[in-house]
Amino acid sequence: CAPVSAPANAFLVNSAYGRGWECERGFRQEDGACVPIATPDHAFLDDLTYGEGWSCERGFRAAGSICIEIDVPVNAHLDYLGAGWECDPPYRRRADTCALEPSR
Repeated sequence: CAPVSAPANAFLVNSAYGRGWECERGFRQEDGACVPIATPDHAFLDDLTYGEGWSCERGFRAAGSICIEIDVPVNAHLDYLGAGWECDPPYRRRADTCALEPSR
């Protein structure tokens, strides 16, 4: 048995695998240390084990290291997840707009 030393902003975990420690919420493991996760405006910390450690709020989407507002066109609404948009019935998506289907 060897002692486990955890860096600042970490806690020990009882596991037969891994380092024996995990970073506290709001920190990520990097080069044996726990460094703060920088969240941009309109973002929140998430609990995913992959990615940046943050997600954008509803109505915003990630663009690199920032969250940008979703431009919802006329006759559309935010989709279920809030990370995109979809057209209101009976409109259909045409590029970045919502248009009525032509009558047949």
